[in-house]
Amino acid sequence: MPECALGLIDSHCHLDAYDTQAEQDAVIDRAMAAGVVGALIPGWHRNHVAEQGRLIERQVHRLDGQFQLVAAAGIHPVYVGEHEEADLASLEQRLMCTSQDLLVAVGEIGLDRYLEQFREPLYWARQQYFFREQLKLAVRYERPVLVHVRHCYPELVRMLEQQRPPQGVIVHAFNGREHDAAALLAMGCKLGIGGLVLQPSAHRLRALIQSMPADGWVLETDAPDMLSFSARQQGYQRNEPALLVATAYEIAGLLGWELAEVAEQNRRNIQTVLHWPPETNSLRSAR
Repeated sequence: MPECALGLIDSHCHLDAYDTQAEQDAVIDRAMAAGVVGALIPGWHRNHVAEQGRLIERQVHRLDGQFQLVAAAGIHPVYVGEHEEADLASLEQRLMCTSQDLLVAVGEIGLDRYLEQFREPLYWARQQYFFREQLKLAVRYERPVLVHVRHCYPELVRMLEQQRPPQGVIVHAFNGREHDAAALLAMGCKLGIGGLVLQPSAHRLRALIQSMPADGWVLETDAPDMLSFSARQQGYQRNEPALLVATAYEIAGLLGWELAEVAEQNRRNIQTVLHWPPETNSLRSAR
């Protein structure tokens, strides 16, 4: 099967983080050539809301729906110190006024205890507050959530047990242990799988993929971040959605599937949570 016919979807890609419009165009063109037909752009900071909207609008017109782009809106846990209560009100206004066909989820939100400053009590309390309030908004405006988590899976599970959007949860860049995966899957969460599975040391993650339900994962890149070891060896400096094909090949090998089966299962799993993409391959901006 030609790669251009694969129909892969990137469930987490920061296209607005590429520096210029020309670079954004080239990244999408390479993605399409590789067989990627759509991507979700998560929100993470109030300063990037306008750029996110302009990017989607411009690409819809440039490509006439050949590449599907949608957005999520949220405040990332690493940046809660740069946000105020008013930013939660602005997020609510955006959810209230933007079509769910375009703004499909709340995210990227979550919890992070990776660095020492994130574990400082006041900052950790602020993270939990912003996460809890954004979960409430997701429930109120009937959106699923995209969750960021590092070094605090038990805390994430506890908070989702207390407040979990019924529309669904994608746990971005899952890298926890088997019991973490079991707890999240039991709640109906999907686990985001990206370039981490290509790392030589990712034995635990590869074993998990082989044992978990077929409807329990979605594919992602987190581009331009989280460039895999193999891509670095090939000379890439930044991650991009075209490299999702390598992840899909790895999943196919682990499961004994054809590449087309991985792409179709990924599409179904994403659609279950986000109600996107539509069954047709066209995307029209809805306001």
